[in-house]
Amino acid sequence: MTDVNGRYTINAPNRDAVLSFSFMGYATQEIPVGDRTGIDITLIEEASEIEEVVVIGYGSLPKRSVTTAISSVDAENIKEMPVGTLAESLYGQTSGIYLVQGDGQPGSAPSIRIRGTGSLTASSEPLFVIDGYPTNDAQIFANLSAENIESIQILKDAASSAIYGSRAGNGVIMVTTKKGSKGGFPVINFNATAGFQQPQRYIDVLNAAEFAQMVKEAREYRNMPVVPFFDDPSQWVETNWQKEYFRTAPLQRYELSARGAAEKINYSASLNYSDQQGIVLNSYNKRIGARLQIDTDLSKYVTVGANFAPTWTQQRRQTTTGGNTSYTDGTIADAITYPPFFPAYAPNGDYFQIQQHTSGTDLNSELTNPLSKLLETNNDYTTLRTLSQAFINIRPVKGLVIKTEFNLSTTNQKREFYRSANAPGTSRKGNKSTPDMTAIGAERSSSFDYGWHWSNTATYNHVFNNIHSLTAMIAYDVSYETAFNVRQLTRTDASYPIAFGNDLIKNVTGAYLYNGASTNTEYVSDAVLGRVNYDYMSKYLLSGSIRQDRSSKFGPSKRAGIFWSTSAGWNITEESFAKSIDWLTIAKLRASYGVNGNDRIGGNYVWTSSMSTANYAFGSGSAVNSVTGYYPGGYSNTYLSWEKNTQFDAGIELGLFKRLTVIVDWYNRLSDAVLAVTIPNLNGKATSVTMNAGEIRNRGVEIEVNAPIIDKAFKWRAGFNMSFNRNKLLSLATGNDYYGSVTGNVRNYVGRALGDMYFYQTIGYFNTPDEVRTLPRLNGSAGDIGDLRFLDWNNTQNEGTPDGTVNSWDMKNIGNNMPKFNYGFTSRMSYKNFDFSFVLDGQVGGLVYWQAYAYALNRHMENTVAYYSRDRWRGNRATGEIYSPGDKKSAVAGGNTTVALAAADRYVFKSDYLKIRNIALGYTLPRSFANKIGLKSCRVNVNAQNLWSFDEFPGYSIEAGGMGGSTSTGGTAAGQYPVPRTITFGANISF
Repeated sequence: MTDVNGRYTINAPNRDAVLSFSFMGYATQEIPVGDRTGIDITLIEEASEIEEVVVIGYGSLPKRSVTTAISSVDAENIKEMPVGTLAESLYGQTSGIYLVQGDGQPGSAPSIRIRGTGSLTASSEPLFVIDGYPTNDAQIFANLSAENIESIQILKDAASSAIYGSRAGNGVIMVTTKKGSKGGFPVINFNATAGFQQPQRYIDVLNAAEFAQMVKEAREYRNMPVVPFFDDPSQWVETNWQKEYFRTAPLQRYELSARGAAEKINYSASLNYSDQQGIVLNSYNKRIGARLQIDTDLSKYVTVGANFAPTWTQQRRQTTTGGNTSYTDGTIADAITYPPFFPAYAPNGDYFQIQQHTSGTDLNSELTNPLSKLLETNNDYTTLRTLSQAFINIRPVKGLVIKTEFNLSTTNQKREFYRSANAPGTSRKGNKSTPDMTAIGAERSSSFDYGWHWSNTATYNHVFNNIHSLTAMIAYDVSYETAFNVRQLTRTDASYPIAFGNDLIKNVTGAYLYNGASTNTEYVSDAVLGRVNYDYMSKYLLSGSIRQDRSSKFGPSKRAGIFWSTSAGWNITEESFAKSIDWLTIAKLRASYGVNGNDRIGGNYVWTSSMSTANYAFGSGSAVNSVTGYYPGGYSNTYLSWEKNTQFDAGIELGLFKRLTVIVDWYNRLSDAVLAVTIPNLNGKATSVTMNAGEIRNRGVEIEVNAPIIDKAFKWRAGFNMSFNRNKLLSLATGNDYYGSVTGNVRNYVGRALGDMYFYQTIGYFNTPDEVRTLPRLNGSAGDIGDLRFLDWNNTQNEGTPDGTVNSWDMKNIGNNMPKFNYGFTSRMSYKNFDFSFVLDGQVGGLVYWQAYAYALNRHMENTVAYYSRDRWRGNRATGEIYSPGDKKSAVAGGNTTVALAAADRYVFKSDYLKIRNIALGYTLPRSFANKIGLKSCRVNVNAQNLWSFDEFPGYSIEAGGMGGSTSTGGTAAGQYPVPRTITFGANISF
């Protein structure tokens, strides 16, 4: 053994002795001692073929023995991405997984779907298994540091995930974190990243001159008097409100880790810190995380270990969604619509407010300066999460491993919300010099969640006669979770109609009156499970698993459920007839079928009813007494059970020309849905009961192609993946042929895909008084010349039969909010000490509804999006002369507001996109130079995330549209926090 500086002393017996120098991963060197008294040696890395191992539930298998659909994500790829959360690094990496970053708020993780949406009311998010600990908390996964990741495996079909039973209906994402290497020298790594974030694009709105012209046209159209302000640019202070609202936000991230071994102890420790300021003013996310892992061999039969991973985050959020007439939220709509010829601040330092600082302009007095909301509202979440684990492995006989493992997770979160008296308030005049006590809002909440998971497994592996390989596993699991929350909220009454009398105490306790509420829930489950894997000469593969779950979430009559799977594979290249086919290196056929479940159906007590209250009067006259009575608020369904998923998968894996690997999977997934089913109200207690009452199908094809295209001095490795998914609502037991609304923009009909989009069809304008008088108008509204016309094509009885009016029956299905397919492309190149990589991802076939910007469409009292106004209808209503015929999406300035806000196809865009998701350029210092300055290695890099998006969406970021997911609002861009572009510079140093 050497010391920390590599010095060593060996007493050689004589000059003929030969010293052997070896280390894992390096070539062994043998050097005769001779007459030398000192020998300096530099080990050389040795490339060795090590069979790839795939992590599966409760164990691992050689990749050649896997018979199910499992995708792996290269840890080297994800750690180079400057992402805010680990989940964002999965974009474009593998097939079968669909991510939607619907909210770009710092610290927010994308929504994840594996093989489509399988539920109407329950969660469709996957189960996360982190070092053996199963959790539904996506934030635990999101907060993991990419530098700590050893591997990520995605279990996609039922056969691979059925071992997790009732929690795995939406697939499983398995994460293995890094550990120290036994027998290795300690390695210290330091990574530093700094950079900035900015909006990917800005929305094109009218400038001051264009807006003034539109206002003048609108006032003329409405026969309103001339306002001199709009003809006098000397009174204007032109402001780009989006530049005031957004900022170039700094980002920094640091990580220090040490991994290695000493004697029989294997250890890994890391500490990381990140500070991500938001592109929206007064928003940020700060995180401090640590991880300590240690295990040791007590003997050749027993290994024990533990790890502890706390994470502290502090997040300040801003509410960006909502309309532009709200005085509390809708800040993006404010930034788009606030008139461009007013300054951000008044001369005395106040926020410039229309209601307070203007007169005679007739602009919308309900508009408020978005800065007065952002800077006067603090919405802070402070969270401490811990994830702890302890285990013991016992190997009593060869091939048998008995393991018991205990995991504990805790989440402590505090929310402190305060909106100051300088915010606009209902008067729209709250300001720094004129505080408005009615503007103050406050709330405080605190929650404590914890859960533990105890897993016990026995795994036996043996090879019989060098032909038959058998791996058998049995296990028993038990889990417990509890969540407690308490809230304090302000309230008012007749004596105190205003909650706060002053702003001296800037939290909820400064109010005259406040009340509180609390909740406490518990959940327990256990399971018995087993699995057998059989391998005959690496040719024929069989696997089967079975699990029985019991869960307190479900009714006593259906508390236990059986989940099982079977799969088989054939390694064709192991056959004698295939040995001579030089260009075919891998050929595997596999198929699987399994059943698993989804227990996230809305809470821990859905199967039972709560108690409701009613007041009853007894007595008469002055002797009347009011008594509170209790009665069941609904029906309990003791047979309510988890949503069950059955799935068949068939796949082929090919290795061609010793370079190209191709994986193709076809799957058919059926899911039953938990719904509230309507029942007659004659029972006197409830009008619905929750039960398993629907069926959804997801069917699709996944393709993955990977290859080292060039493998010389210049190296280039690339991968491509594509996923097709077709979704259909097969049946409902509710008595209806639809789920949800039949008048909304997103509708779900039996026999069709979830997420169909319905909108009015724009067909032109009212160009003459006769057309206004005779043609159908929207809900009988007072349409006029220059207003948009919508197609009347339906009545309540027959499609294609006009009824003389335009209403919700005339909204047509124009597509779906889910893409027909999504894809990704990864590329990594290197030459000498330089490396360059990029990730592309995209999708084709979906729609997105730009709802947020219907708030500002030629209403003449507020600014508007140029897309809907520059090519507007222009004409003289009195003479009938038309100056500009318009583009059929831009109505006359000052036209009918109801028509302008109608959910029409002009607000709908294709959600197709191709995005440069990540680019990384790095340079590694020559090893000889790095060693001279005391380093093992050093790489400097520059990275770009969300660099550019090729799409037709005119909003900030295409992801903010949701692009599917929710059965009622999927594909709706409602002003969500935009996803930013990120540029970073970094250094990775090893000692």
